[in-house]
Amino acid sequence: MKMAQVFKCGSIADIINDKQSEDKSPKTSKKKKKLLNKFNEIIEENNNKLVEIKTFVAKDGDEEDVEESDDESERQTNESKKQKTLRERQLKNNEKNERTVFVGNLPQNITIKYLKKLFKNFGQIESIRLRGAVPQEEKIPKKVAVITKKFHASTDNINAYVVFKSSDDVIKALELNGSEIDGHHIRVDRAVHSVTHDSSRSIFVGNLPFVVREDQLYDTFKECGDIEAVRVVRDAKTGVGKGFGFITFKSKDSVVLALEKNEHKLNGRDLRVTRAKNESNRSKPKKERQNRKASDGHSEETVPQKERQFKKNKKSNLKPQFEGILAKKSKRK
Repeated sequence: MKMAQVFKCGSIADIINDKQSEDKSPKTSKKKKKLLNKFNEIIEENNNKLVEIKTFVAKDGDEEDVEESDDESERQTNESKKQKTLRERQLKNNEKNERTVFVGNLPQNITIKYLKKLFKNFGQIESIRLRGAVPQEEKIPKKVAVITKKFHASTDNINAYVVFKSSDDVIKALELNGSEIDGHHIRVDRAVHSVTHDSSRSIFVGNLPFVVREDQLYDTFKECGDIEAVRVVRDAKTGVGKGFGFITFKSKDSVVLALEKNEHKLNGRDLRVTRAKNESNRSKPKKERQNRKASDGHSEETVPQKERQFKKNKKSNLKPQFEGILAKKSKRK
């Protein structure tokens, strides 16, 4: 026989106990029945309230998820907008650079009106900018120095950028490269180089005087052949030369004649003239260059490195892996 459960919690326990006994005894009082009905009603009301609370919480959670998803979508849209604007700017700049011509070694007294007259024969000009000015004092802005014509005493040239409305006009404007303006041989070149620099037609000139002009190098090396461009590397703030530069000829044969100018004196200094190295190859790290040499079939250059590594590994193998007390004593002796 199974025993009936008995609860000990006051009046409610008594009602439940009576309910369990009611199942067994068919006769119950009316008062107990009323109490049982009330108790059941209270339980049903509480259960209904719990169901309403759960549904309300679930709805709020869904709304929060929707708000979070909306925030994420807004962030993604903002990021995509920024990326689009950056891409559009890059495309515009690249397209503008293709229509731009760099003009170097201009006299400092040059004006924008003069440059417009000079380049308008090649096509319609969109804008002209003067750059590379070195002010007389560091506090003076470069724009003010261009307007007031107060430049540093160590410099006598300035650069400019001419933007055409069509990229086809850029090729026509390159005809002015090497032309002379007030004793300055100007350099006209593309702002964007699609082709790598040809080092076979260039020379490196070292041990230059710090105060040197590009035209002095023109006069020194013009006997070797037609010069395409002269570049003296300078400090951006002071405009003083760093002691070296590069000269590009129109022909490779001129390089051989220019090398004979080694130890030629310029302003009391012996020039150091050598062939210009390929900048693209020099900028690469050593590992990339070694891999490229190995792929090209230059395996002989890597043989000494392998022999050195083999000797190091051989020495490391001779050393004992475990050094006990006897090994330490022998080392001391």
